[in-house]
Amino acid sequence: RLTRALEHLELGQRDLAVRELAALAQRRVASRGVRVASRLNLAMLALAEGDGDAAVDWAEVPAPSSGAYAWAAVTRALGHLLRGAAPDEAEDWLQKAVSGPGARAVPPAAAAVRVLLVWRREGADEARRGAEELWNPGATTLHRAMLLVLRQASGDPVEDLRSDEVDGLLHGALGRASPELRPR
Repeated sequence: RLTRALEHLELGQRDLAVRELAALAQRRVASRGVRVASRLNLAMLALAEGDGDAAVDWAEVPAPSSGAYAWAAVTRALGHLLRGAAPDEAEDWLQKAVSGPGARAVPPAAAAVRVLLVWRREGADEARRGAEELWNPGATTLHRAMLLVLRQASGDPVEDLRSDEVDGLLHGALGRASPELRPR
């Protein structure tokens, strides 16, 4: 059922996939791994839709005993920022993501959340410094989108950051949900 739900996503059948994932996430007879995978997929979908509340709710996974916890923690950090929570809440989750089990799997995602967190706390100049310092070819689409916006604000070239994915994020629900990414 999990495979079918993910196939529905690949085929653009989002509503069908969400119904299937939600059913699996709450099904007691499903294995713990299937429930966690379903919850994380739903949390990621919520982030893509700019819904910080749903992302935080779906990213609730059992205690830090698996690599999934790091993904859930970084997802919750971004979800808290999207919902406008105090940056300290996001910082706490980001720390859990980078210091717990599975932390080696999340550095690119954690770097992007770190840049957004700095932007919220210390402003665009500090965020730009952090984004440039943390940037690498494996940077997430969110990281590249933030760096593009920050460079544009300074009138610097951005062509190396442009892609369909970055443009999609900036013009999609996640871009609209984050004040920093909204068109100026």
